[in-house]
Amino acid sequence: MKVKRPKCSLCSKEAIVSLPYARLRLCEEHFEEFMKKRVKRVELPKRVVLGLSGGKDSVVAAYLLKKVGLDVVAVTVNAVPNYTKHEADVARRVSEELGILHVEVYPEELYGFNTLHYKYLKRKPCSLCSSIRRHSLDLVAKRLGMRYVATGHNADDIASLALTSLLKQDLDTLRKIAPVEEPYGPFIGRVKPLFWIPERDILAFALSKRLPWIKASCPLYEQGSVFADKVKEFLNGMEEKWPGTKINLIKSILKLSPSNDKERKSDAKACKYCGLPSWEGICSMCKLRNKYKGKLPKLRALEPTYSCKGEGNTFIIGTGWCKVLDIDEKWIRVENLLKKLGLSREVAVAYDDRPLPHDAWIGSWDRLLIFVVPRVSPT
Repeated sequence: MKVKRPKCSLCSKEAIVSLPYARLRLCEEHFEEFMKKRVKRVELPKRVVLGLSGGKDSVVAAYLLKKVGLDVVAVTVNAVPNYTKHEADVARRVSEELGILHVEVYPEELYGFNTLHYKYLKRKPCSLCSSIRRHSLDLVAKRLGMRYVATGHNADDIASLALTSLLKQDLDTLRKIAPVEEPYGPFIGRVKPLFWIPERDILAFALSKRLPWIKASCPLYEQGSVFADKVKEFLNGMEEKWPGTKINLIKSILKLSPSNDKERKSDAKACKYCGLPSWEGICSMCKLRNKYKGKLPKLRALEPTYSCKGEGNTFIIGTGWCKVLDIDEKWIRVENLLKKLGLSREVAVAYDDRPLPHDAWIGSWDRLLIFVVPRVSPT
């Protein structure tokens, strides 16, 4: 394949990524510096428990937190047997390569159930999984005497949550949107180091650093089944036409609704079983454990979904779909190729083990790796 890469905006090296919202093209070295600066915009504590799921976001978060000098303990919660076993395998490998402590948590041992029991517990699977993961991470942090839990939520997640909260008039959630939630009483603090980094940049960074991450989908998750997925698709379309839309939305929300949750938190008590926040003396997870202890069946684990689809000369890796189109042009810009394939900007393209900027030119191509961001499908 013939490739014409643009030059880095800050030096004479070839660019591996283009960032339209920042009006920059960056080489590998300057891209890492850019990512570190974005992470440092968040007021990071010195020690954190990091929820390391093995996905690209948490893997990149682990890499960057280690690089900026934090003391990190990585925790993988085996909430969906089989699927999260694959997560744990990746998380363990990443932790070993970065030299950080890795801990695995098994919800069935802690609570007597996992996410597969959602029907018996009369909960939606994603909601139950979120509760299990959050409580488990907080519990590990409390046992280790650490005051903050870091998560891999990125700018796309934050923008989607903000707009979803506005549309649903969920002002309580809106008030909690912030890069850092300070610990208060029985509450463990929350840190989102990727708060100012869009998802596509995280994907491109993982490719540039050859970081391993799980590319399978949870067997309980159905694409487009969540309201927030539709909001995310809308924001992706806006971002493609008007770069910077997501970051500007986050900035506006922070100005209009500054985080102030202490009044609500002041009413919370420590759960008499686990010591984490509760409103009635017993937290929701401990209530579920006590109510269903010994009453739930052993369920068969489900296999994860692998959405590696492609045919002809285009190979798709990740979650998503793609239609293959014959390209007649001798040379074509990457972003134009993506449009012909029905894909948005929320995609990272790689060639020769390096990401390709969207404004790069390619010709005589035979095989191209297109990495599709989870929850993004062709228009």
